[in-house]
Amino acid sequence: MGMTNPFGNAAVNNPGTASTNAGRNLPFWLNAPRANNVIQYQTPKLGGFSAAAQLAPGEGTADRFHGVKLGYGTGPFNAAVAYEWNESRATGDKANTSLTVGANYNFGVLKLLGGVQRNADLATGAGNGSFIGANLIVTSGAGSFAADQINGYTLGVEIPSGPILWGINYTGVKYEAPSGASATLGKAAFAGRYGLSKNTFLYAGFSVSTGDLKTYITEERVVQAGLRMAW
Repeated sequence: MGMTNPFGNAAVNNPGTASTNAGRNLPFWLNAPRANNVIQYQTPKLGGFSAAAQLAPGEGTADRFHGVKLGYGTGPFNAAVAYEWNESRATGDKANTSLTVGANYNFGVLKLLGGVQRNADLATGAGNGSFIGANLIVTSGAGSFAADQINGYTLGVEIPSGPILWGINYTGVKYEAPSGASATLGKAAFAGRYGLSKNTFLYAGFSVSTGDLKTYITEERVVQAGLRMAW
Protein backbone atom coordinates (compact mmCIF):
# COMPACT_ATOMS: atom_id res chain seq x y z
CA MET A 1 0.00 0.00 0.00
CA GLY A 2 2.95 2.30 0.61
CA MET A 3 3.62 2.67 -3.10
CA THR A 4 0.09 3.95 -3.82
CA ASN A 5 0.31 7.38 -2.19
CA PRO A 6 2.65 10.35 -1.73
CA PHE A 7 5.30 9.97 0.98
CA GLY A 8 4.62 6.24 1.38
CA ASN A 9 1.90 6.08 4.05
CA ALA A 10 3.02 9.21 5.91
CA ALA A 11 1.15 12.42 6.70
CA VAL A 12 -2.47 13.22 5.79
CA ASN A 13 -2.04 11.51 2.39
CA ASN A 14 -2.16 8.05 4.02
CA PRO A 15 -5.24 6.01 2.95
CA GLY A 16 -4.68 3.69 5.92
CA THR A 17 -5.54 6.30 8.56
CA ALA A 18 -8.84 5.47 10.27
CA SER A 19 -11.59 8.04 10.96
CA THR A 20 -13.65 8.70 14.09
CA ASN A 21 -17.31 8.13 13.26
CA ALA A 22 -19.83 8.67 16.08
CA GLY A 23 -17.01 8.21 18.61
CA ARG A 24 -15.89 4.90 17.13
CA ASN A 25 -12.75 4.10 15.14
CA LEU A 26 -13.89 3.45 11.56
CA PRO A 27 -11.33 1.95 9.12
CA PHE A 28 -10.63 3.66 5.79
CA TRP A 29 -8.26 1.50 3.71
CA LEU A 30 -7.34 -1.59 5.73
CA ASN A 31 -3.76 -1.38 6.97
CA ALA A 32 -3.22 -3.56 10.03
CA PRO A 33 -0.18 -2.60 12.10
CA ARG A 34 1.07 -6.13 12.75
CA ALA A 35 0.42 -9.84 12.95
CA ASN A 36 2.02 -11.76 15.82
CA ASN A 37 4.73 -14.42 15.41
CA VAL A 38 4.81 -14.20 11.63
CA ILE A 39 6.65 -16.80 9.55
CA GLN A 40 7.69 -15.14 6.28
CA TYR A 41 9.55 -16.06 3.14
CA GLN A 42 10.59 -13.46 0.58
CA THR A 43 12.27 -14.31 -2.70
CA PRO A 44 15.26 -12.46 -4.11
CA LYS A 45 14.49 -10.09 -6.97
CA LEU A 46 14.51 -11.96 -10.30
CA GLY A 47 14.14 -9.92 -13.48
CA GLY A 48 12.40 -7.20 -11.53
CA PHE A 49 9.93 -9.62 -9.90
CA SER A 50 9.76 -10.60 -6.23
CA ALA A 51 7.27 -12.52 -4.11
CA ALA A 52 6.52 -12.99 -0.43
CA ALA A 53 4.31 -15.19 1.74
CA GLN A 54 3.35 -14.87 5.40
CA LEU A 55 1.68 -17.04 8.01
CA ALA A 56 0.75 -16.04 11.55
CA PRO A 57 -0.58 -19.12 13.38
CA GLY A 58 -2.80 -17.31 15.88
CA GLU A 59 -2.00 -19.96 18.51
CA GLY A 60 -5.60 -20.20 19.65
CA THR A 61 -5.82 -16.59 20.85
CA ALA A 62 -6.19 -14.94 17.41
CA ASP A 63 -7.30 -15.95 13.93
CA ARG A 64 -4.73 -17.62 11.68
CA PHE A 65 -3.46 -15.01 9.21
CA HIS A 66 -2.24 -15.64 5.66
CA GLY A 67 -0.75 -13.18 3.18
CA VAL A 68 0.86 -13.39 -0.25
CA LYS A 69 2.39 -10.65 -2.41
CA LEU A 70 3.82 -10.36 -5.90
CA GLY A 71 5.78 -7.27 -6.87
CA TYR A 72 7.57 -5.88 -9.89
CA GLY A 73 9.96 -2.96 -10.06
CA THR A 74 12.41 -1.78 -12.67
CA GLY A 75 13.53 1.73 -13.56
CA PRO A 76 10.80 4.29 -12.89
CA PHE A 77 7.95 1.74 -12.64
CA ASN A 78 6.84 -0.19 -9.54
CA ALA A 79 3.75 -2.33 -8.99
CA ALA A 80 2.54 -4.94 -6.52
CA VAL A 81 -0.51 -6.99 -5.62
CA ALA A 82 -1.19 -8.46 -2.17
CA TYR A 83 -3.91 -10.78 -0.90
CA GLU A 84 -4.56 -11.35 2.80
CA TRP A 85 -7.10 -13.43 4.68
CA ASN A 86 -7.92 -14.88 8.08
CA GLU A 87 -9.03 -18.34 9.13
CA SER A 88 -11.43 -17.88 12.04
CA ARG A 89 -10.22 -19.57 15.21
CA ALA A 90 -13.86 -20.14 16.22
CA THR A 91 -15.37 -21.57 13.02
CA GLY A 92 -12.48 -22.20 10.61
CA ASP A 93 -14.24 -20.01 8.04
CA LYS A 94 -12.43 -17.53 5.81
CA ALA A 95 -12.77 -13.91 6.95
CA ASN A 96 -11.29 -10.44 6.48
CA THR A 97 -10.17 -10.98 2.90
CA SER A 98 -8.23 -8.03 1.48
CA LEU A 99 -6.93 -7.55 -2.06
CA THR A 100 -4.67 -4.53 -2.65
CA VAL A 101 -3.15 -3.46 -5.96
CA GLY A 102 -0.75 -0.51 -6.13
CA ALA A 103 1.59 1.08 -8.64
CA ASN A 104 3.62 4.19 -9.34
CA TYR A 105 5.60 5.64 -12.23
CA ASN A 106 8.25 8.34 -11.93
CA PHE A 107 8.24 10.65 -14.95
CA GLY A 108 10.99 12.82 -13.43
CA VAL A 109 8.97 16.02 -13.29
CA LEU A 110 6.36 14.16 -11.23
CA LYS A 111 5.52 10.70 -9.91
CA LEU A 112 2.05 9.29 -10.52
CA LEU A 113 0.72 6.91 -7.84
CA GLY A 114 -2.49 4.92 -7.47
CA GLY A 115 -4.20 1.78 -6.34
CA VAL A 116 -7.38 -0.07 -5.48
CA GLN A 117 -8.41 -2.18 -2.51
CA ARG A 118 -11.26 -4.69 -2.13
CA ASN A 119 -12.18 -5.99 1.33
CA ALA A 120 -14.90 -8.57 2.05
CA ASP A 121 -16.26 -10.89 4.77
CA LEU A 122 -15.17 -8.38 7.40
CA ALA A 123 -15.50 -9.35 11.06
CA THR A 124 -14.22 -7.86 14.30
CA GLY A 125 -11.96 -9.55 16.84
CA ALA A 126 -9.53 -11.33 14.48
CA GLY A 127 -6.44 -10.26 16.44
CA ASN A 128 -4.25 -10.82 13.35
CA GLY A 129 -4.45 -9.81 9.72
CA SER A 130 -5.70 -7.12 7.42
CA PHE A 131 -8.40 -6.00 9.89
CA ILE A 132 -7.84 -6.29 13.63
CA GLY A 133 -10.19 -3.49 14.74
CA ALA A 134 -13.24 -3.68 16.97
CA ASN A 135 -15.67 -1.55 14.95
CA LEU A 136 -17.44 -1.84 11.60
CA ILE A 137 -20.52 0.23 12.55
CA VAL A 138 -21.10 3.10 10.08
CA THR A 139 -23.26 5.99 11.33
CA SER A 140 -24.77 8.88 9.37
CA GLY A 141 -28.00 10.89 9.28
CA ALA A 142 -29.69 7.89 7.65
CA GLY A 143 -28.94 5.71 10.68
CA SER A 144 -26.35 2.99 11.34
CA PHE A 145 -25.37 -0.28 9.72
CA ALA A 146 -22.61 -2.89 10.12
CA ALA A 147 -20.35 -3.01 7.06
CA ASP A 148 -18.97 -6.32 5.83
CA GLN A 149 -17.30 -4.83 2.71
CA ILE A 150 -15.05 -1.80 2.22
CA ASN A 151 -13.94 -1.04 -1.32
CA GLY A 152 -11.69 1.87 -2.21
CA TYR A 153 -9.32 3.57 -4.63
CA THR A 154 -6.61 6.22 -4.47
CA LEU A 155 -4.84 8.43 -7.02
CA GLY A 156 -2.09 10.97 -6.42
CA VAL A 157 1.09 12.72 -7.52
CA GLU A 158 4.44 13.66 -6.02
CA ILE A 159 5.96 16.83 -7.48
CA PRO A 160 9.59 17.74 -6.69
CA SER A 161 10.43 21.45 -6.54
CA GLY A 162 14.01 21.98 -5.39
CA PRO A 163 14.28 21.00 -1.71
CA ILE A 164 10.47 20.75 -1.42
CA LEU A 165 8.48 17.64 -2.36
CA TRP A 166 4.74 18.20 -2.81
CA GLY A 167 2.19 15.39 -2.46
CA ILE A 168 -1.43 15.55 -3.61
CA ASN A 169 -3.93 12.69 -3.62
CA TYR A 170 -7.55 11.68 -3.33
CA THR A 171 -8.78 8.48 -1.70
CA GLY A 172 -12.35 7.21 -1.59
CA VAL A 173 -14.06 4.22 0.00
CA LYS A 174 -17.54 2.73 0.02
CA TYR A 175 -18.88 0.85 3.05
CA GLU A 176 -21.48 -1.83 2.27
CA ALA A 177 -23.72 -4.08 4.37
CA PRO A 178 -25.41 -7.40 3.50
CA SER A 179 -28.75 -5.56 3.76
CA GLY A 180 -27.80 -3.32 0.83
CA ALA A 181 -27.12 -0.24 2.96
CA SER A 182 -24.04 1.73 1.94
CA ALA A 183 -22.18 5.00 2.55
CA THR A 184 -19.16 6.72 1.02
CA LEU A 185 -16.23 8.61 2.49
CA GLY A 186 -13.44 10.39 0.63
CA LYS A 187 -10.33 12.38 1.53
CA ALA A 188 -8.51 14.99 -0.56
CA ALA A 189 -5.04 15.74 0.81
CA PHE A 190 -2.25 18.19 0.03
CA ALA A 191 1.12 18.10 1.78
CA GLY A 192 4.70 19.21 1.39
CA ARG A 193 8.03 18.40 2.97
CA TYR A 194 11.24 20.39 3.02
CA GLY A 195 14.54 18.55 3.30
CA LEU A 196 16.97 19.97 5.85
CA SER A 197 19.41 17.08 5.40
CA LYS A 198 19.44 13.47 4.16
CA ASN A 199 17.58 12.26 7.25
CA THR A 200 15.69 15.34 8.53
CA PHE A 201 12.78 17.23 7.02
CA LEU A 202 9.96 19.61 7.89
CA TYR A 203 6.46 18.70 6.76
CA ALA A 204 2.97 20.18 6.68
CA GLY A 205 -0.33 19.02 5.25
CA PHE A 206 -4.05 19.62 4.95
CA SER A 207 -6.93 17.25 4.18
CA VAL A 208 -10.67 17.63 3.72
CA SER A 209 -13.30 14.89 3.71
CA THR A 210 -16.00 14.27 1.10
CA GLY A 211 -18.82 11.79 0.61
CA ASP A 212 -21.89 10.75 2.58
CA LEU A 213 -20.03 10.61 5.90
CA LYS A 214 -18.02 13.84 5.65
CA THR A 215 -20.05 15.65 8.32
CA TYR A 216 -20.27 12.58 10.56
CA ILE A 217 -16.57 12.16 11.25
CA THR A 218 -14.27 14.10 13.57
CA GLU A 219 -11.56 14.45 10.90
CA GLU A 220 -13.65 16.41 8.38
CA ARG A 221 -10.70 18.83 8.13
CA VAL A 222 -7.17 18.10 9.33
CA VAL A 223 -4.11 20.38 9.49
CA GLN A 224 -0.70 19.05 10.52
CA ALA A 225 2.90 20.23 10.73
CA GLY A 226 6.04 18.70 12.16
CA LEU A 227 9.72 17.80 12.05
CA ARG A 228 10.87 14.27 11.24
CA MET A 229 14.27 12.72 11.78
CA ALA A 230 15.14 9.20 10.62
CA TRP A 231 18.33 7.10 10.70
